[in-house]
Amino acid sequence: MYWYENGGKDKTVLSTRVRFARNLSGLKFPECADEKTLGEVCETAKKAFEGYELFDFSKLSATEKTAYAECHLCSPQFASGEGKGRLLLLSPDGEVSVMVNEEDHFRIQAICPGLDTARAFEKACAADEKLPQERVAFDDRLGYLTACPTNLGCAMRVSAMLHLPALAAAGEINGLSRAVDQLGFTLRGAFGEGSGGIGDLYQVSNRGSSDSSEKDVIKAFEKLVAQIREREENLRDAMKNDGIALEDRVWRSFGTLNYARSLSYSEFVGCWSDLRLGAEIGMEGSPDAALLDRLLIELMPARLCLKDMEASDPVKRDALRARTLREALNK
Repeated sequence: MYWYENGGKDKTVLSTRVRFARNLSGLKFPECADEKTLGEVCETAKKAFEGYELFDFSKLSATEKTAYAECHLCSPQFASGEGKGRLLLLSPDGEVSVMVNEEDHFRIQAICPGLDTARAFEKACAADEKLPQERVAFDDRLGYLTACPTNLGCAMRVSAMLHLPALAAAGEINGLSRAVDQLGFTLRGAFGEGSGGIGDLYQVSNRGSSDSSEKDVIKAFEKLVAQIREREENLRDAMKNDGIALEDRVWRSFGTLNYARSLSYSEFVGCWSDLRLGAEIGMEGSPDAALLDRLLIELMPARLCLKDMEASDPVKRDALRARTLREALNK
C-alpha cells in the first residue's frame, strides 16, 4: 500500500522518506556511462530485487512516467529523462521504490505515512542489503561513493512532507527556511525545487551526509521536525481563538470543492489545505484527513490522465477533477 493510500496519521507530517544512494564499484556513474554499463547495472538490479515490480522507463509514456513522480515514487528528473537503462522497481508492499540509473546507479527510498523515521529507515536498510555488498562502491575515508559529493559518507537523505498552514499564514516560512538552512537542512516545496509552498506543503530534508552517521542525521532531523511541529501547532491554537474567521475559511473552501464543476490542480490544493487544517484541528464535519491525503495525489494531472485519457485536454481534466472530488466528498 502506497503511503498516500494509508495517510491521515499525523496532523502536521504527511509522510517520511529515507533514501540511500548506492553505486557499483568500477563502473562509471550513469551520466557518463555507456549503454553496456547501464545494462549491467539493470541486470544487477533485477537479480538483487527479485520479486519487486519492474517498470522499464524507456517503454513508458510521458504521462505514465510523470504519474510515478507525482506520488513521489521517483524523482521528476528521473521521470523526465530519456534513453534506455532506467528502471523503477517497487516492493510488493508499495513502501520501497528503487530508481536504477538516475544520478547514481541505485536510489533506494522508503516512504511511510506520517512521521515514522524508524520504519522508513528499517525498510530502506532491508532493501539496501539486497544489493551485492561486495560490489558496492565504498571508501574507508569518504564512505559511500556517489555522483554528487554532498551525498558522500552515509549517502542518506531523510525528509518529511509537512503541512504548515499556520506558519504560512503568520508569514514565518522565510524565517523558518533560513533557520533550517543554518542547521544543515533544506526547506522547499513538497513537489520539488521551485514548486513553492503550494497547498502550504513543504519538504524538509538534510542537505548532506558527508560528515555524519545515519544515527546522527536522523536524530537531528527528528529534533528539527519536532520543533517545527510545536511552532505550527501553537500558531494553530492561536488561529482557533480568532473566532468565526477560521471556520468561515474552511467551509468556504469546502463549498468550492463540493460544488465546483471545474477545478485546476492549484485551486484544488489551495482549498485542500484549508480542509486539511479543519480536519487537523478537529473541526466538526470536516472531511477525513486520510481521504484528503489520498485525493492530494490521485487528483494530480498525470494520474487523472491514466484514469481517463480524455483528461489530456486541460478543460476536460479540470472537469474530471471536480466531478471525482464531489463523488469522494459525498460518499
